[in-house]
Amino acid sequence: MVPLRSNTIRLMQNGCPFHGLRSEDPNQHLKDFLELVDSLDLDGDNEERTRLRLFQFSLRDQASNWLERLPTGSITTWEDLTTRFLA
Repeated sequence: MVPLRSNTIRLMQNGCPFHGLRSEDPNQHLKDFLELVDSLDLDGDNEERTRLRLFQFSLRDQASNWLERLPTGSITTWEDLTTRFLA
């Protein structure tokens, strides 16, 4: 598992927060999130796992509550996450 640095977590929290408001575009959030994550110098072998771990830090309020309510282990791939997030 790749350790997450506190400055990386803060970058996700401040760089592209998503609150789950009707005025926010979830597709744009994913695009912004991926652009931000891809700008980091991450180990390519762990890219998907790192995306999954970092995504939670980009969510706020209703969106964060949504993710927390999902059953543990129900998301195992980036595709799983994006499909559920966009639904």
